Amino acid sequence: MVCHLSPCRVARALFVLLTKKQHTPKIKQHTQADQLDCALDLMRRLPPQSVEENLAGLLDIVPHLTEDLLSAVDQPLKVCVSFFFFFFPQRRLCS
Repeated sequence: MVCHLSPCRVARALFVLLTKKQHTPKIKQHTQADQLDCALDLMRRLPPQSVEENLAGLLDIVPHLTEDLLSAVDQPLKVCVSFFFFFFPQRRLCS
């Protein structure tokens, strides 16, 4: 039986497993830098076609890393076309 999961769910499950704090004193607790490294490592392994969806999923999981993740992960730019009258299409970057 094949289980079909979205890349976002797989990413969330892997990230939770990688950053889960251990309750034994012998194992080092994960710091914010460790979580950022895990998140960036995970983003490198996920398909680049769905980078926006995967990044949004990671930001839902670890909102305290939002600024660092948004500055470190490249996202494709989108071009919007607006019409100034009917004959003059204008292209600009979407915000």
